[in-house]
Amino acid sequence: MRKTVLLTSILLVAACNREQPAATAPAAEPAPQQQVAEPVAEAPKAAPGELKSPLPEGFVLPFAYHRLYDNTGKTEAGKPQRRVMVEFIGADAATATDALAGALAGKGFVEKSREQVDGKDQLVFERADGASVIVKIDPQPKRLRREDARGTLHLTWNSV
Repeated sequence: MRKTVLLTSILLVAACNREQPAATAPAAEPAPQQQVAEPVAEAPKAAPGELKSPLPEGFVLPFAYHRLYDNTGKTEAGKPQRRVMVEFIGADAATATDALAGALAGKGFVEKSREQVDGKDQLVFERADGASVIVKIDPQPKRLRREDARGTLHLTWNSV
């Protein structure tokens, strides 16, 4: 009898220790989902030698070029300004100057002055609405990055 009682007790303890279904506890709230930041779309990068973005008013340089730098900023009056320096390719300084003057005339600019400053031609173009373009052309820079470049052109476009 003792063996029966002992065996029954062991079976009862074993049955109680068996995993029971968990008591219905309140369901845990799902963890809040973290907001995943969308990757910021970068502006397409300019190919080496090309301008970073179009010039104001869709103006296009009327000769082959290689970009040295391309910056945007503001004038002293707080108006938009674009500063670009390029090497002109396949054309001499006079041809590049004439082509640029013609293209700017097509945008309503009039040449207001032309002078030599430190061995460079400096041209100032203005338009009736107050926009201006200042161009400095160096036909013999100390250094060129491309073998086929014939000079450099620095253009400052002051928008209204």
